[in-house]
Amino acid sequence: MNGRFLPIGIQDFEDLRTRGCIYVDKTELIYKLATEGKPYFLSRPRRFGKSLLLSTMEAYFLGKKELFKGLAIEKLEKEWIQYPVLKISFGVNSYENNERLKSRLDSIVSENEFRYNIEKKSDNPAERFANIIRAVSEKYNQKVVILIDEYDKPILDALYTDFEEQNRQELRSFYSPLKDSDKYIRFLFITGITKVSHINIFSGLNQLNDISLDRKYSSLCGISESELEQYFEPEIKTLAEKQEMTAIETKEKLAQMYDGYHFAHDVEGVYNPFCLLK
Repeated sequence: MNGRFLPIGIQDFEDLRTRGCIYVDKTELIYKLATEGKPYFLSRPRRFGKSLLLSTMEAYFLGKKELFKGLAIEKLEKEWIQYPVLKISFGVNSYENNERLKSRLDSIVSENEFRYNIEKKSDNPAERFANIIRAVSEKYNQKVVILIDEYDKPILDALYTDFEEQNRQELRSFYSPLKDSDKYIRFLFITGITKVSHINIFSGLNQLNDISLDRKYSSLCGISESELEQYFEPEIKTLAEKQEMTAIETKEKLAQMYDGYHFAHDVEGVYNPFCLLK
């Protein structure tokens, strides 16, 4: 053992950093996204680090500078402005029917109303969501950051059932304030597994920048070949010794087994981080 800690299954950036786990630095790309645009969409397979990415973005926009010591963004960011963050995840439940989705939407808006002390003015989740965005922005005199994880899970859970279209319509209504609230939004990042359904889910949000196949961000999630060598050389050496192989043979075997993702033409292969670290 080399005494280092691999972040297997850890999806919280602050927890990862305070534990002293190895972190593959994606913060230069995060800074690039934050400074060059506002509404983004990213599609990646399951267990590919999407939740950790959003957690890292959350810590950055909350101004938690101490967590980024030694990372690329520490030198890039000069202001460290604190923004109010609305983080929404649909990964905490299953949505085989419409009632489960309605219950989750109510929980999402209730949690944020409580967190920011916003008065509930409607029973409609979309209207409450719109009110939260506006009220939080006005309360803090600052634009809002919105991070949405697994936007499509309620549709995928109900796929090919009578509830699929109901869940789709429910989500379309809930996401509808995102366009009209643009003046209150500093940054919007949405992740999911599929690209297909996002076209008609975010009705009217035609400025959403889909970076799923953008070569600049091909390694935004996951671990690239060069990152594997840069960050995990001691682990590769240990694995090679246990398998009675050379380091070169070990890397070739790892690439054969786990380097199966290329999200753009002529870029490095990207490893699924969960499978690789396990």
